[in-house]
Amino acid sequence: MSECRVGSSGSKRKRGSQRKAELEVIHMALECTNDQLRTIVDWPACALANDNHVREEFFCILLEMPELTSLDRALLQRHLLSRMDDLWGFVLMPEDEREGFCRVILRDIFR
Repeated sequence: MSECRVGSSGSKRKRGSQRKAELEVIHMALECTNDQLRTIVDWPACALANDNHVREEFFCILLEMPELTSLDRALLQRHLLSRMDDLWGFVLMPEDEREGFCRVILRDIFR
């Protein structure tokens, strides 16, 4: 009978250490998942900061274009501010191409 107990407690020790190892793996997986979730939570804040910077740059560029009337600026703002990809493209565009780009957009708006 004592042999059964020894065998039984040895088996319990094995199960206990196995459970401990399983819990450690689960804990590590949760930590990894939490790190990933924290990163995902930060994405919108970074994107918003970038978008705000692009908008500010856009307004500065428009103000530096003397060939545009205030109506032209307003129309371009209304058109481009609703299209973030186009706005990024405008800001990144070489300076000598912006005037032509603006003329094309304004022509399309007035059609």
